[in-house]
Amino acid sequence: MKLKTHLVYGVALLLIGGRVSAQGLCSREGGSFTLSSTEVCVAAPIKVTNLVSNPANEGIGYVTRYDGTSTQNLAYLDLLPSLTFSYNFPGNYTVLQRVFTTNGQTLYHCENVKVIESSGVTASYSSCGGGNINLVLTQDVVLNAYDQIEINWGDGSPIKKWNKGDALILPHTYTSTSVSPTVKITGLHNNSTGCKEGVPKSIPIKFEVAELAGIQVNTLEMSAGGSLSFTYKGIDAIKTQVQYSADGGANFTNGGSWSLGGTNTFSIKPVIKDVAYTVRLMSIDNCGGSLPSKPITSMAIKAVSNSGAVKLSWNKYPVAGDFKSYELYKNGNLYKTFNDIGEVEFTDTDVDCGDVEVYYVKAILVGASSKSAEELIKVDNTGSVGLAKASVSVSGDKVLIVAEAPGKSYDLTIERAESVSGLFKRVMILNSQNEYLDDNNVHPSDQSYCYKLSYSSCGQHYPATPPICTILLQKKHSTFTWSNDLPFLEPIDDYTMLQTGSSGSAQEIVVGPNLSFTARLDSDSDPEYTFQIKATSDNGNWESLSNAVVYKRNTDIFFPTAFTPNDDFKNDDIKPITTELTSYSFTIYNRWGGVVFHTTDQNLGWNGKVKNELAELGWYLYKITFKDDLDQKVEKSGTFMLLR
Repeated sequence: MKLKTHLVYGVALLLIGGRVSAQGLCSREGGSFTLSSTEVCVAAPIKVTNLVSNPANEGIGYVTRYDGTSTQNLAYLDLLPSLTFSYNFPGNYTVLQRVFTTNGQTLYHCENVKVIESSGVTASYSSCGGGNINLVLTQDVVLNAYDQIEINWGDGSPIKKWNKGDALILPHTYTSTSVSPTVKITGLHNNSTGCKEGVPKSIPIKFEVAELAGIQVNTLEMSAGGSLSFTYKGIDAIKTQVQYSADGGANFTNGGSWSLGGTNTFSIKPVIKDVAYTVRLMSIDNCGGSLPSKPITSMAIKAVSNSGAVKLSWNKYPVAGDFKSYELYKNGNLYKTFNDIGEVEFTDTDVDCGDVEVYYVKAILVGASSKSAEELIKVDNTGSVGLAKASVSVSGDKVLIVAEAPGKSYDLTIERAESVSGLFKRVMILNSQNEYLDDNNVHPSDQSYCYKLSYSSCGQHYPATPPICTILLQKKHSTFTWSNDLPFLEPIDDYTMLQTGSSGSAQEIVVGPNLSFTARLDSDSDPEYTFQIKATSDNGNWESLSNAVVYKRNTDIFFPTAFTPNDDFKNDDIKPITTELTSYSFTIYNRWGGVVFHTTDQNLGWNGKVKNELAELGWYLYKITFKDDLDQKVEKSGTFMLLR
């Protein structure tokens, strides 16, 4: 392409239809060309096609923005045989053609082009609560160029048509805010054949209500001075006001308001530190709608000290669905965690009289936490009357004594007797320990032992407890009985028999307040069981175990192989060695089958005499007949030797 200039004389431009007549170069007809369109959108391509049949080589030039009057110093675009170009701005344009012919002529021709606005419409939106938005069209030359605006909301709802002169704010409600739709805005020209619509403008919609829902109180903290601090993460330009209530949310008082983004900390004051306040945030969206945050309740803790312990209590968090746990802090450290929303009391016995302790409680919530003010308390020993909680329990061949003594520093004195009314003697003094395993000459499988406990603290000695006694379990055949003295300082709720078989089977059989139990066994039962009684206190806080008793379903009978009836008080008679039987017959025969001794009394044995005369030395036969625990008849026989 070459740029050429041509000096001509111009006159005034005269436009007639799509052709141009004027006193400029357009009036010098002779050239000829066609345009692909004489009415187009901005930036749309226009193709020029020459119709002159005898142009010279590179003899065609075009001016796409001819002013209609100039005749010289024109910048021609030389291109043969055609040209494609576009306009970047709307308006009416003249295209000038100049043709040098092969016969030396210079021809001119003009055509008019109407370029129509097609830029995207400028718009913005405000997101409101509940899926509502306000779409705002910007009043400018682009908007004024269109006859209508087509709005596709992007949610499948009907297309909205805006007509020139309508209000610039268009409200719309989305039924779902779980997805982010895109609004498509397109300008329309009603009377144009070459440019029906402009470039669509897409605006992604982000529902601000979701952000408003995220404006929640993250932490709530009461101070001892009567100030309730809270933190929340705000959104720039979104007004958020704090509201608080002292009556559980029935009536709210408005506090300060802020429009800050990011994490912020503010305070409500003055307030009363022992009152549980309900706090929420009210956020105002860009459409003037308001959205309250999830309320959060402040915590308040109380501490009372007497009897050498600290009793703590706090308010129950009102919303179970938000609750995860309570955390109790002592002197700045996490001391105990409570996972039950109803656990709102605790007695701290791990203290010393005269100490000053600092407590606070924190409710751990879903996405938030609420901390009480700190509570200072001096440990007071006034009101102590002695130990209120203690128990004894058999552990193998020993006795385990456990007490709950108030305070951290104390002396615990343990006394023991062989019955409730027996003489109690000191067995141990423990220093700041609450458990003791007594193995000092005790045989809990043979008898019950009773204990009294007393303690001294802060220079004061407190009286001993009533006697608490180990449970003694005994059996006769398949029936078990046990002592009824209390093994702890509380009433017994019930007894439970623990039955463990030699095969590993285990049962817990509740026998209630009864003091006896009969085992139910059959031929399929284990041959051997261990039985033990467990006592449980009324409140379920204490358990005590008896001694263990081994029970064999088939009775074992042992018989000596010889005896020496010589009146030396050693091995002078002979009888079976066995447990007590319900049915019993014992007979001794001589070598010829004659009966020399017979009895049904398990306590009697043969003294080696027949009719008060010494029996002969040698071998004898015995026969024992009895019934086992399943009421089946069993016989056992054998031989033994009589010696001198």
